[in-house]
Amino acid sequence: MFPGAGLLFWWQIGAVKYLVDHFDMRGSRCVCVGASAGALAAALLAAGVDCREAAREALELARGAQVWERPMGLVGVWGRLIRAWLDALLPSKEGAVSNLGVAVMRVGVARRDQGDRWWALLHPSLRVDPWQTREELVEVLLASAHVPLVLDGRLFARVGGVGGFVDGSVGLGGRGEVGKKVREVWGEEVDVVWVDHEEDEEVVGERRSKEGGGAWRAKVPILSLKEAQHANPDDGCRGGEHEGTTANDAMAGEREPWEATWAWVEAKMAQGWAHAQRLDREGRLDGLHRL
Repeated sequence: MFPGAGLLFWWQIGAVKYLVDHFDMRGSRCVCVGASAGALAAALLAAGVDCREAAREALELARGAQVWERPMGLVGVWGRLIRAWLDALLPSKEGAVSNLGVAVMRVGVARRDQGDRWWALLHPSLRVDPWQTREELVEVLLASAHVPLVLDGRLFARVGGVGGFVDGSVGLGGRGEVGKKVREVWGEEVDVVWVDHEEDEEVVGERRSKEGGGAWRAKVPILSLKEAQHANPDDGCRGGEHEGTTANDAMAGEREPWEATWAWVEAKMAQGWAHAQRLDREGRLDGLHRL
């Protein structure tokens, strides 16, 4: 299960890379579940996408849209960039996504009459395969990641001509509630494994130091690329396949904003990769089939 993560989606992609490199996800009879940005990570894992290629494709799309030059950054263009990104990465063969093994948390908005008042209700639901078409999967993923007004200027996303969907993290509930929804679909014996940046002590420590300590919960950068541009690119570049290297090894001298962001993305991916490796060493991935 991949929860919402904002720009720490790249941490999730690092974890996805470890899983793709070490396990046969199709042979494991594993369903990849996600909400918001985590839904995108779950889809890429189920499809066995090359994670570094995914990162490079995202960077090129952002550069093409001149995100770093725009006063509002990703606001207003994020949705079409994600759509183009998914279009480039997901299987293109007809029927290839029909039973991809991915399930998506999404939230629908409904209304009910209360006398002379109308109340808007948020209904989290789990959308599972089989997917009828590739476009349907893309629409549901975009609906799960839909931050109102930010992605495309609209309050709600549409799926199959039906409107009223917002970010899948809204009203997601705790792990117990999510686990209950998952087991209602696949049975009580299902083991739910969370891939969550809030369990990564390194990420938690970085955020705590920036927040000044005290009561804390992982605050995720959603819109600003400034944090990525100005973060220490060496953060997280250690352990696993990145051991002994730093982002600065490849980024010497004066850097363009996109170069600094790329170094930050690589650092987050390294942290996510190392976290998945810890999950593996702790035996929490024993239910998966190794390559």
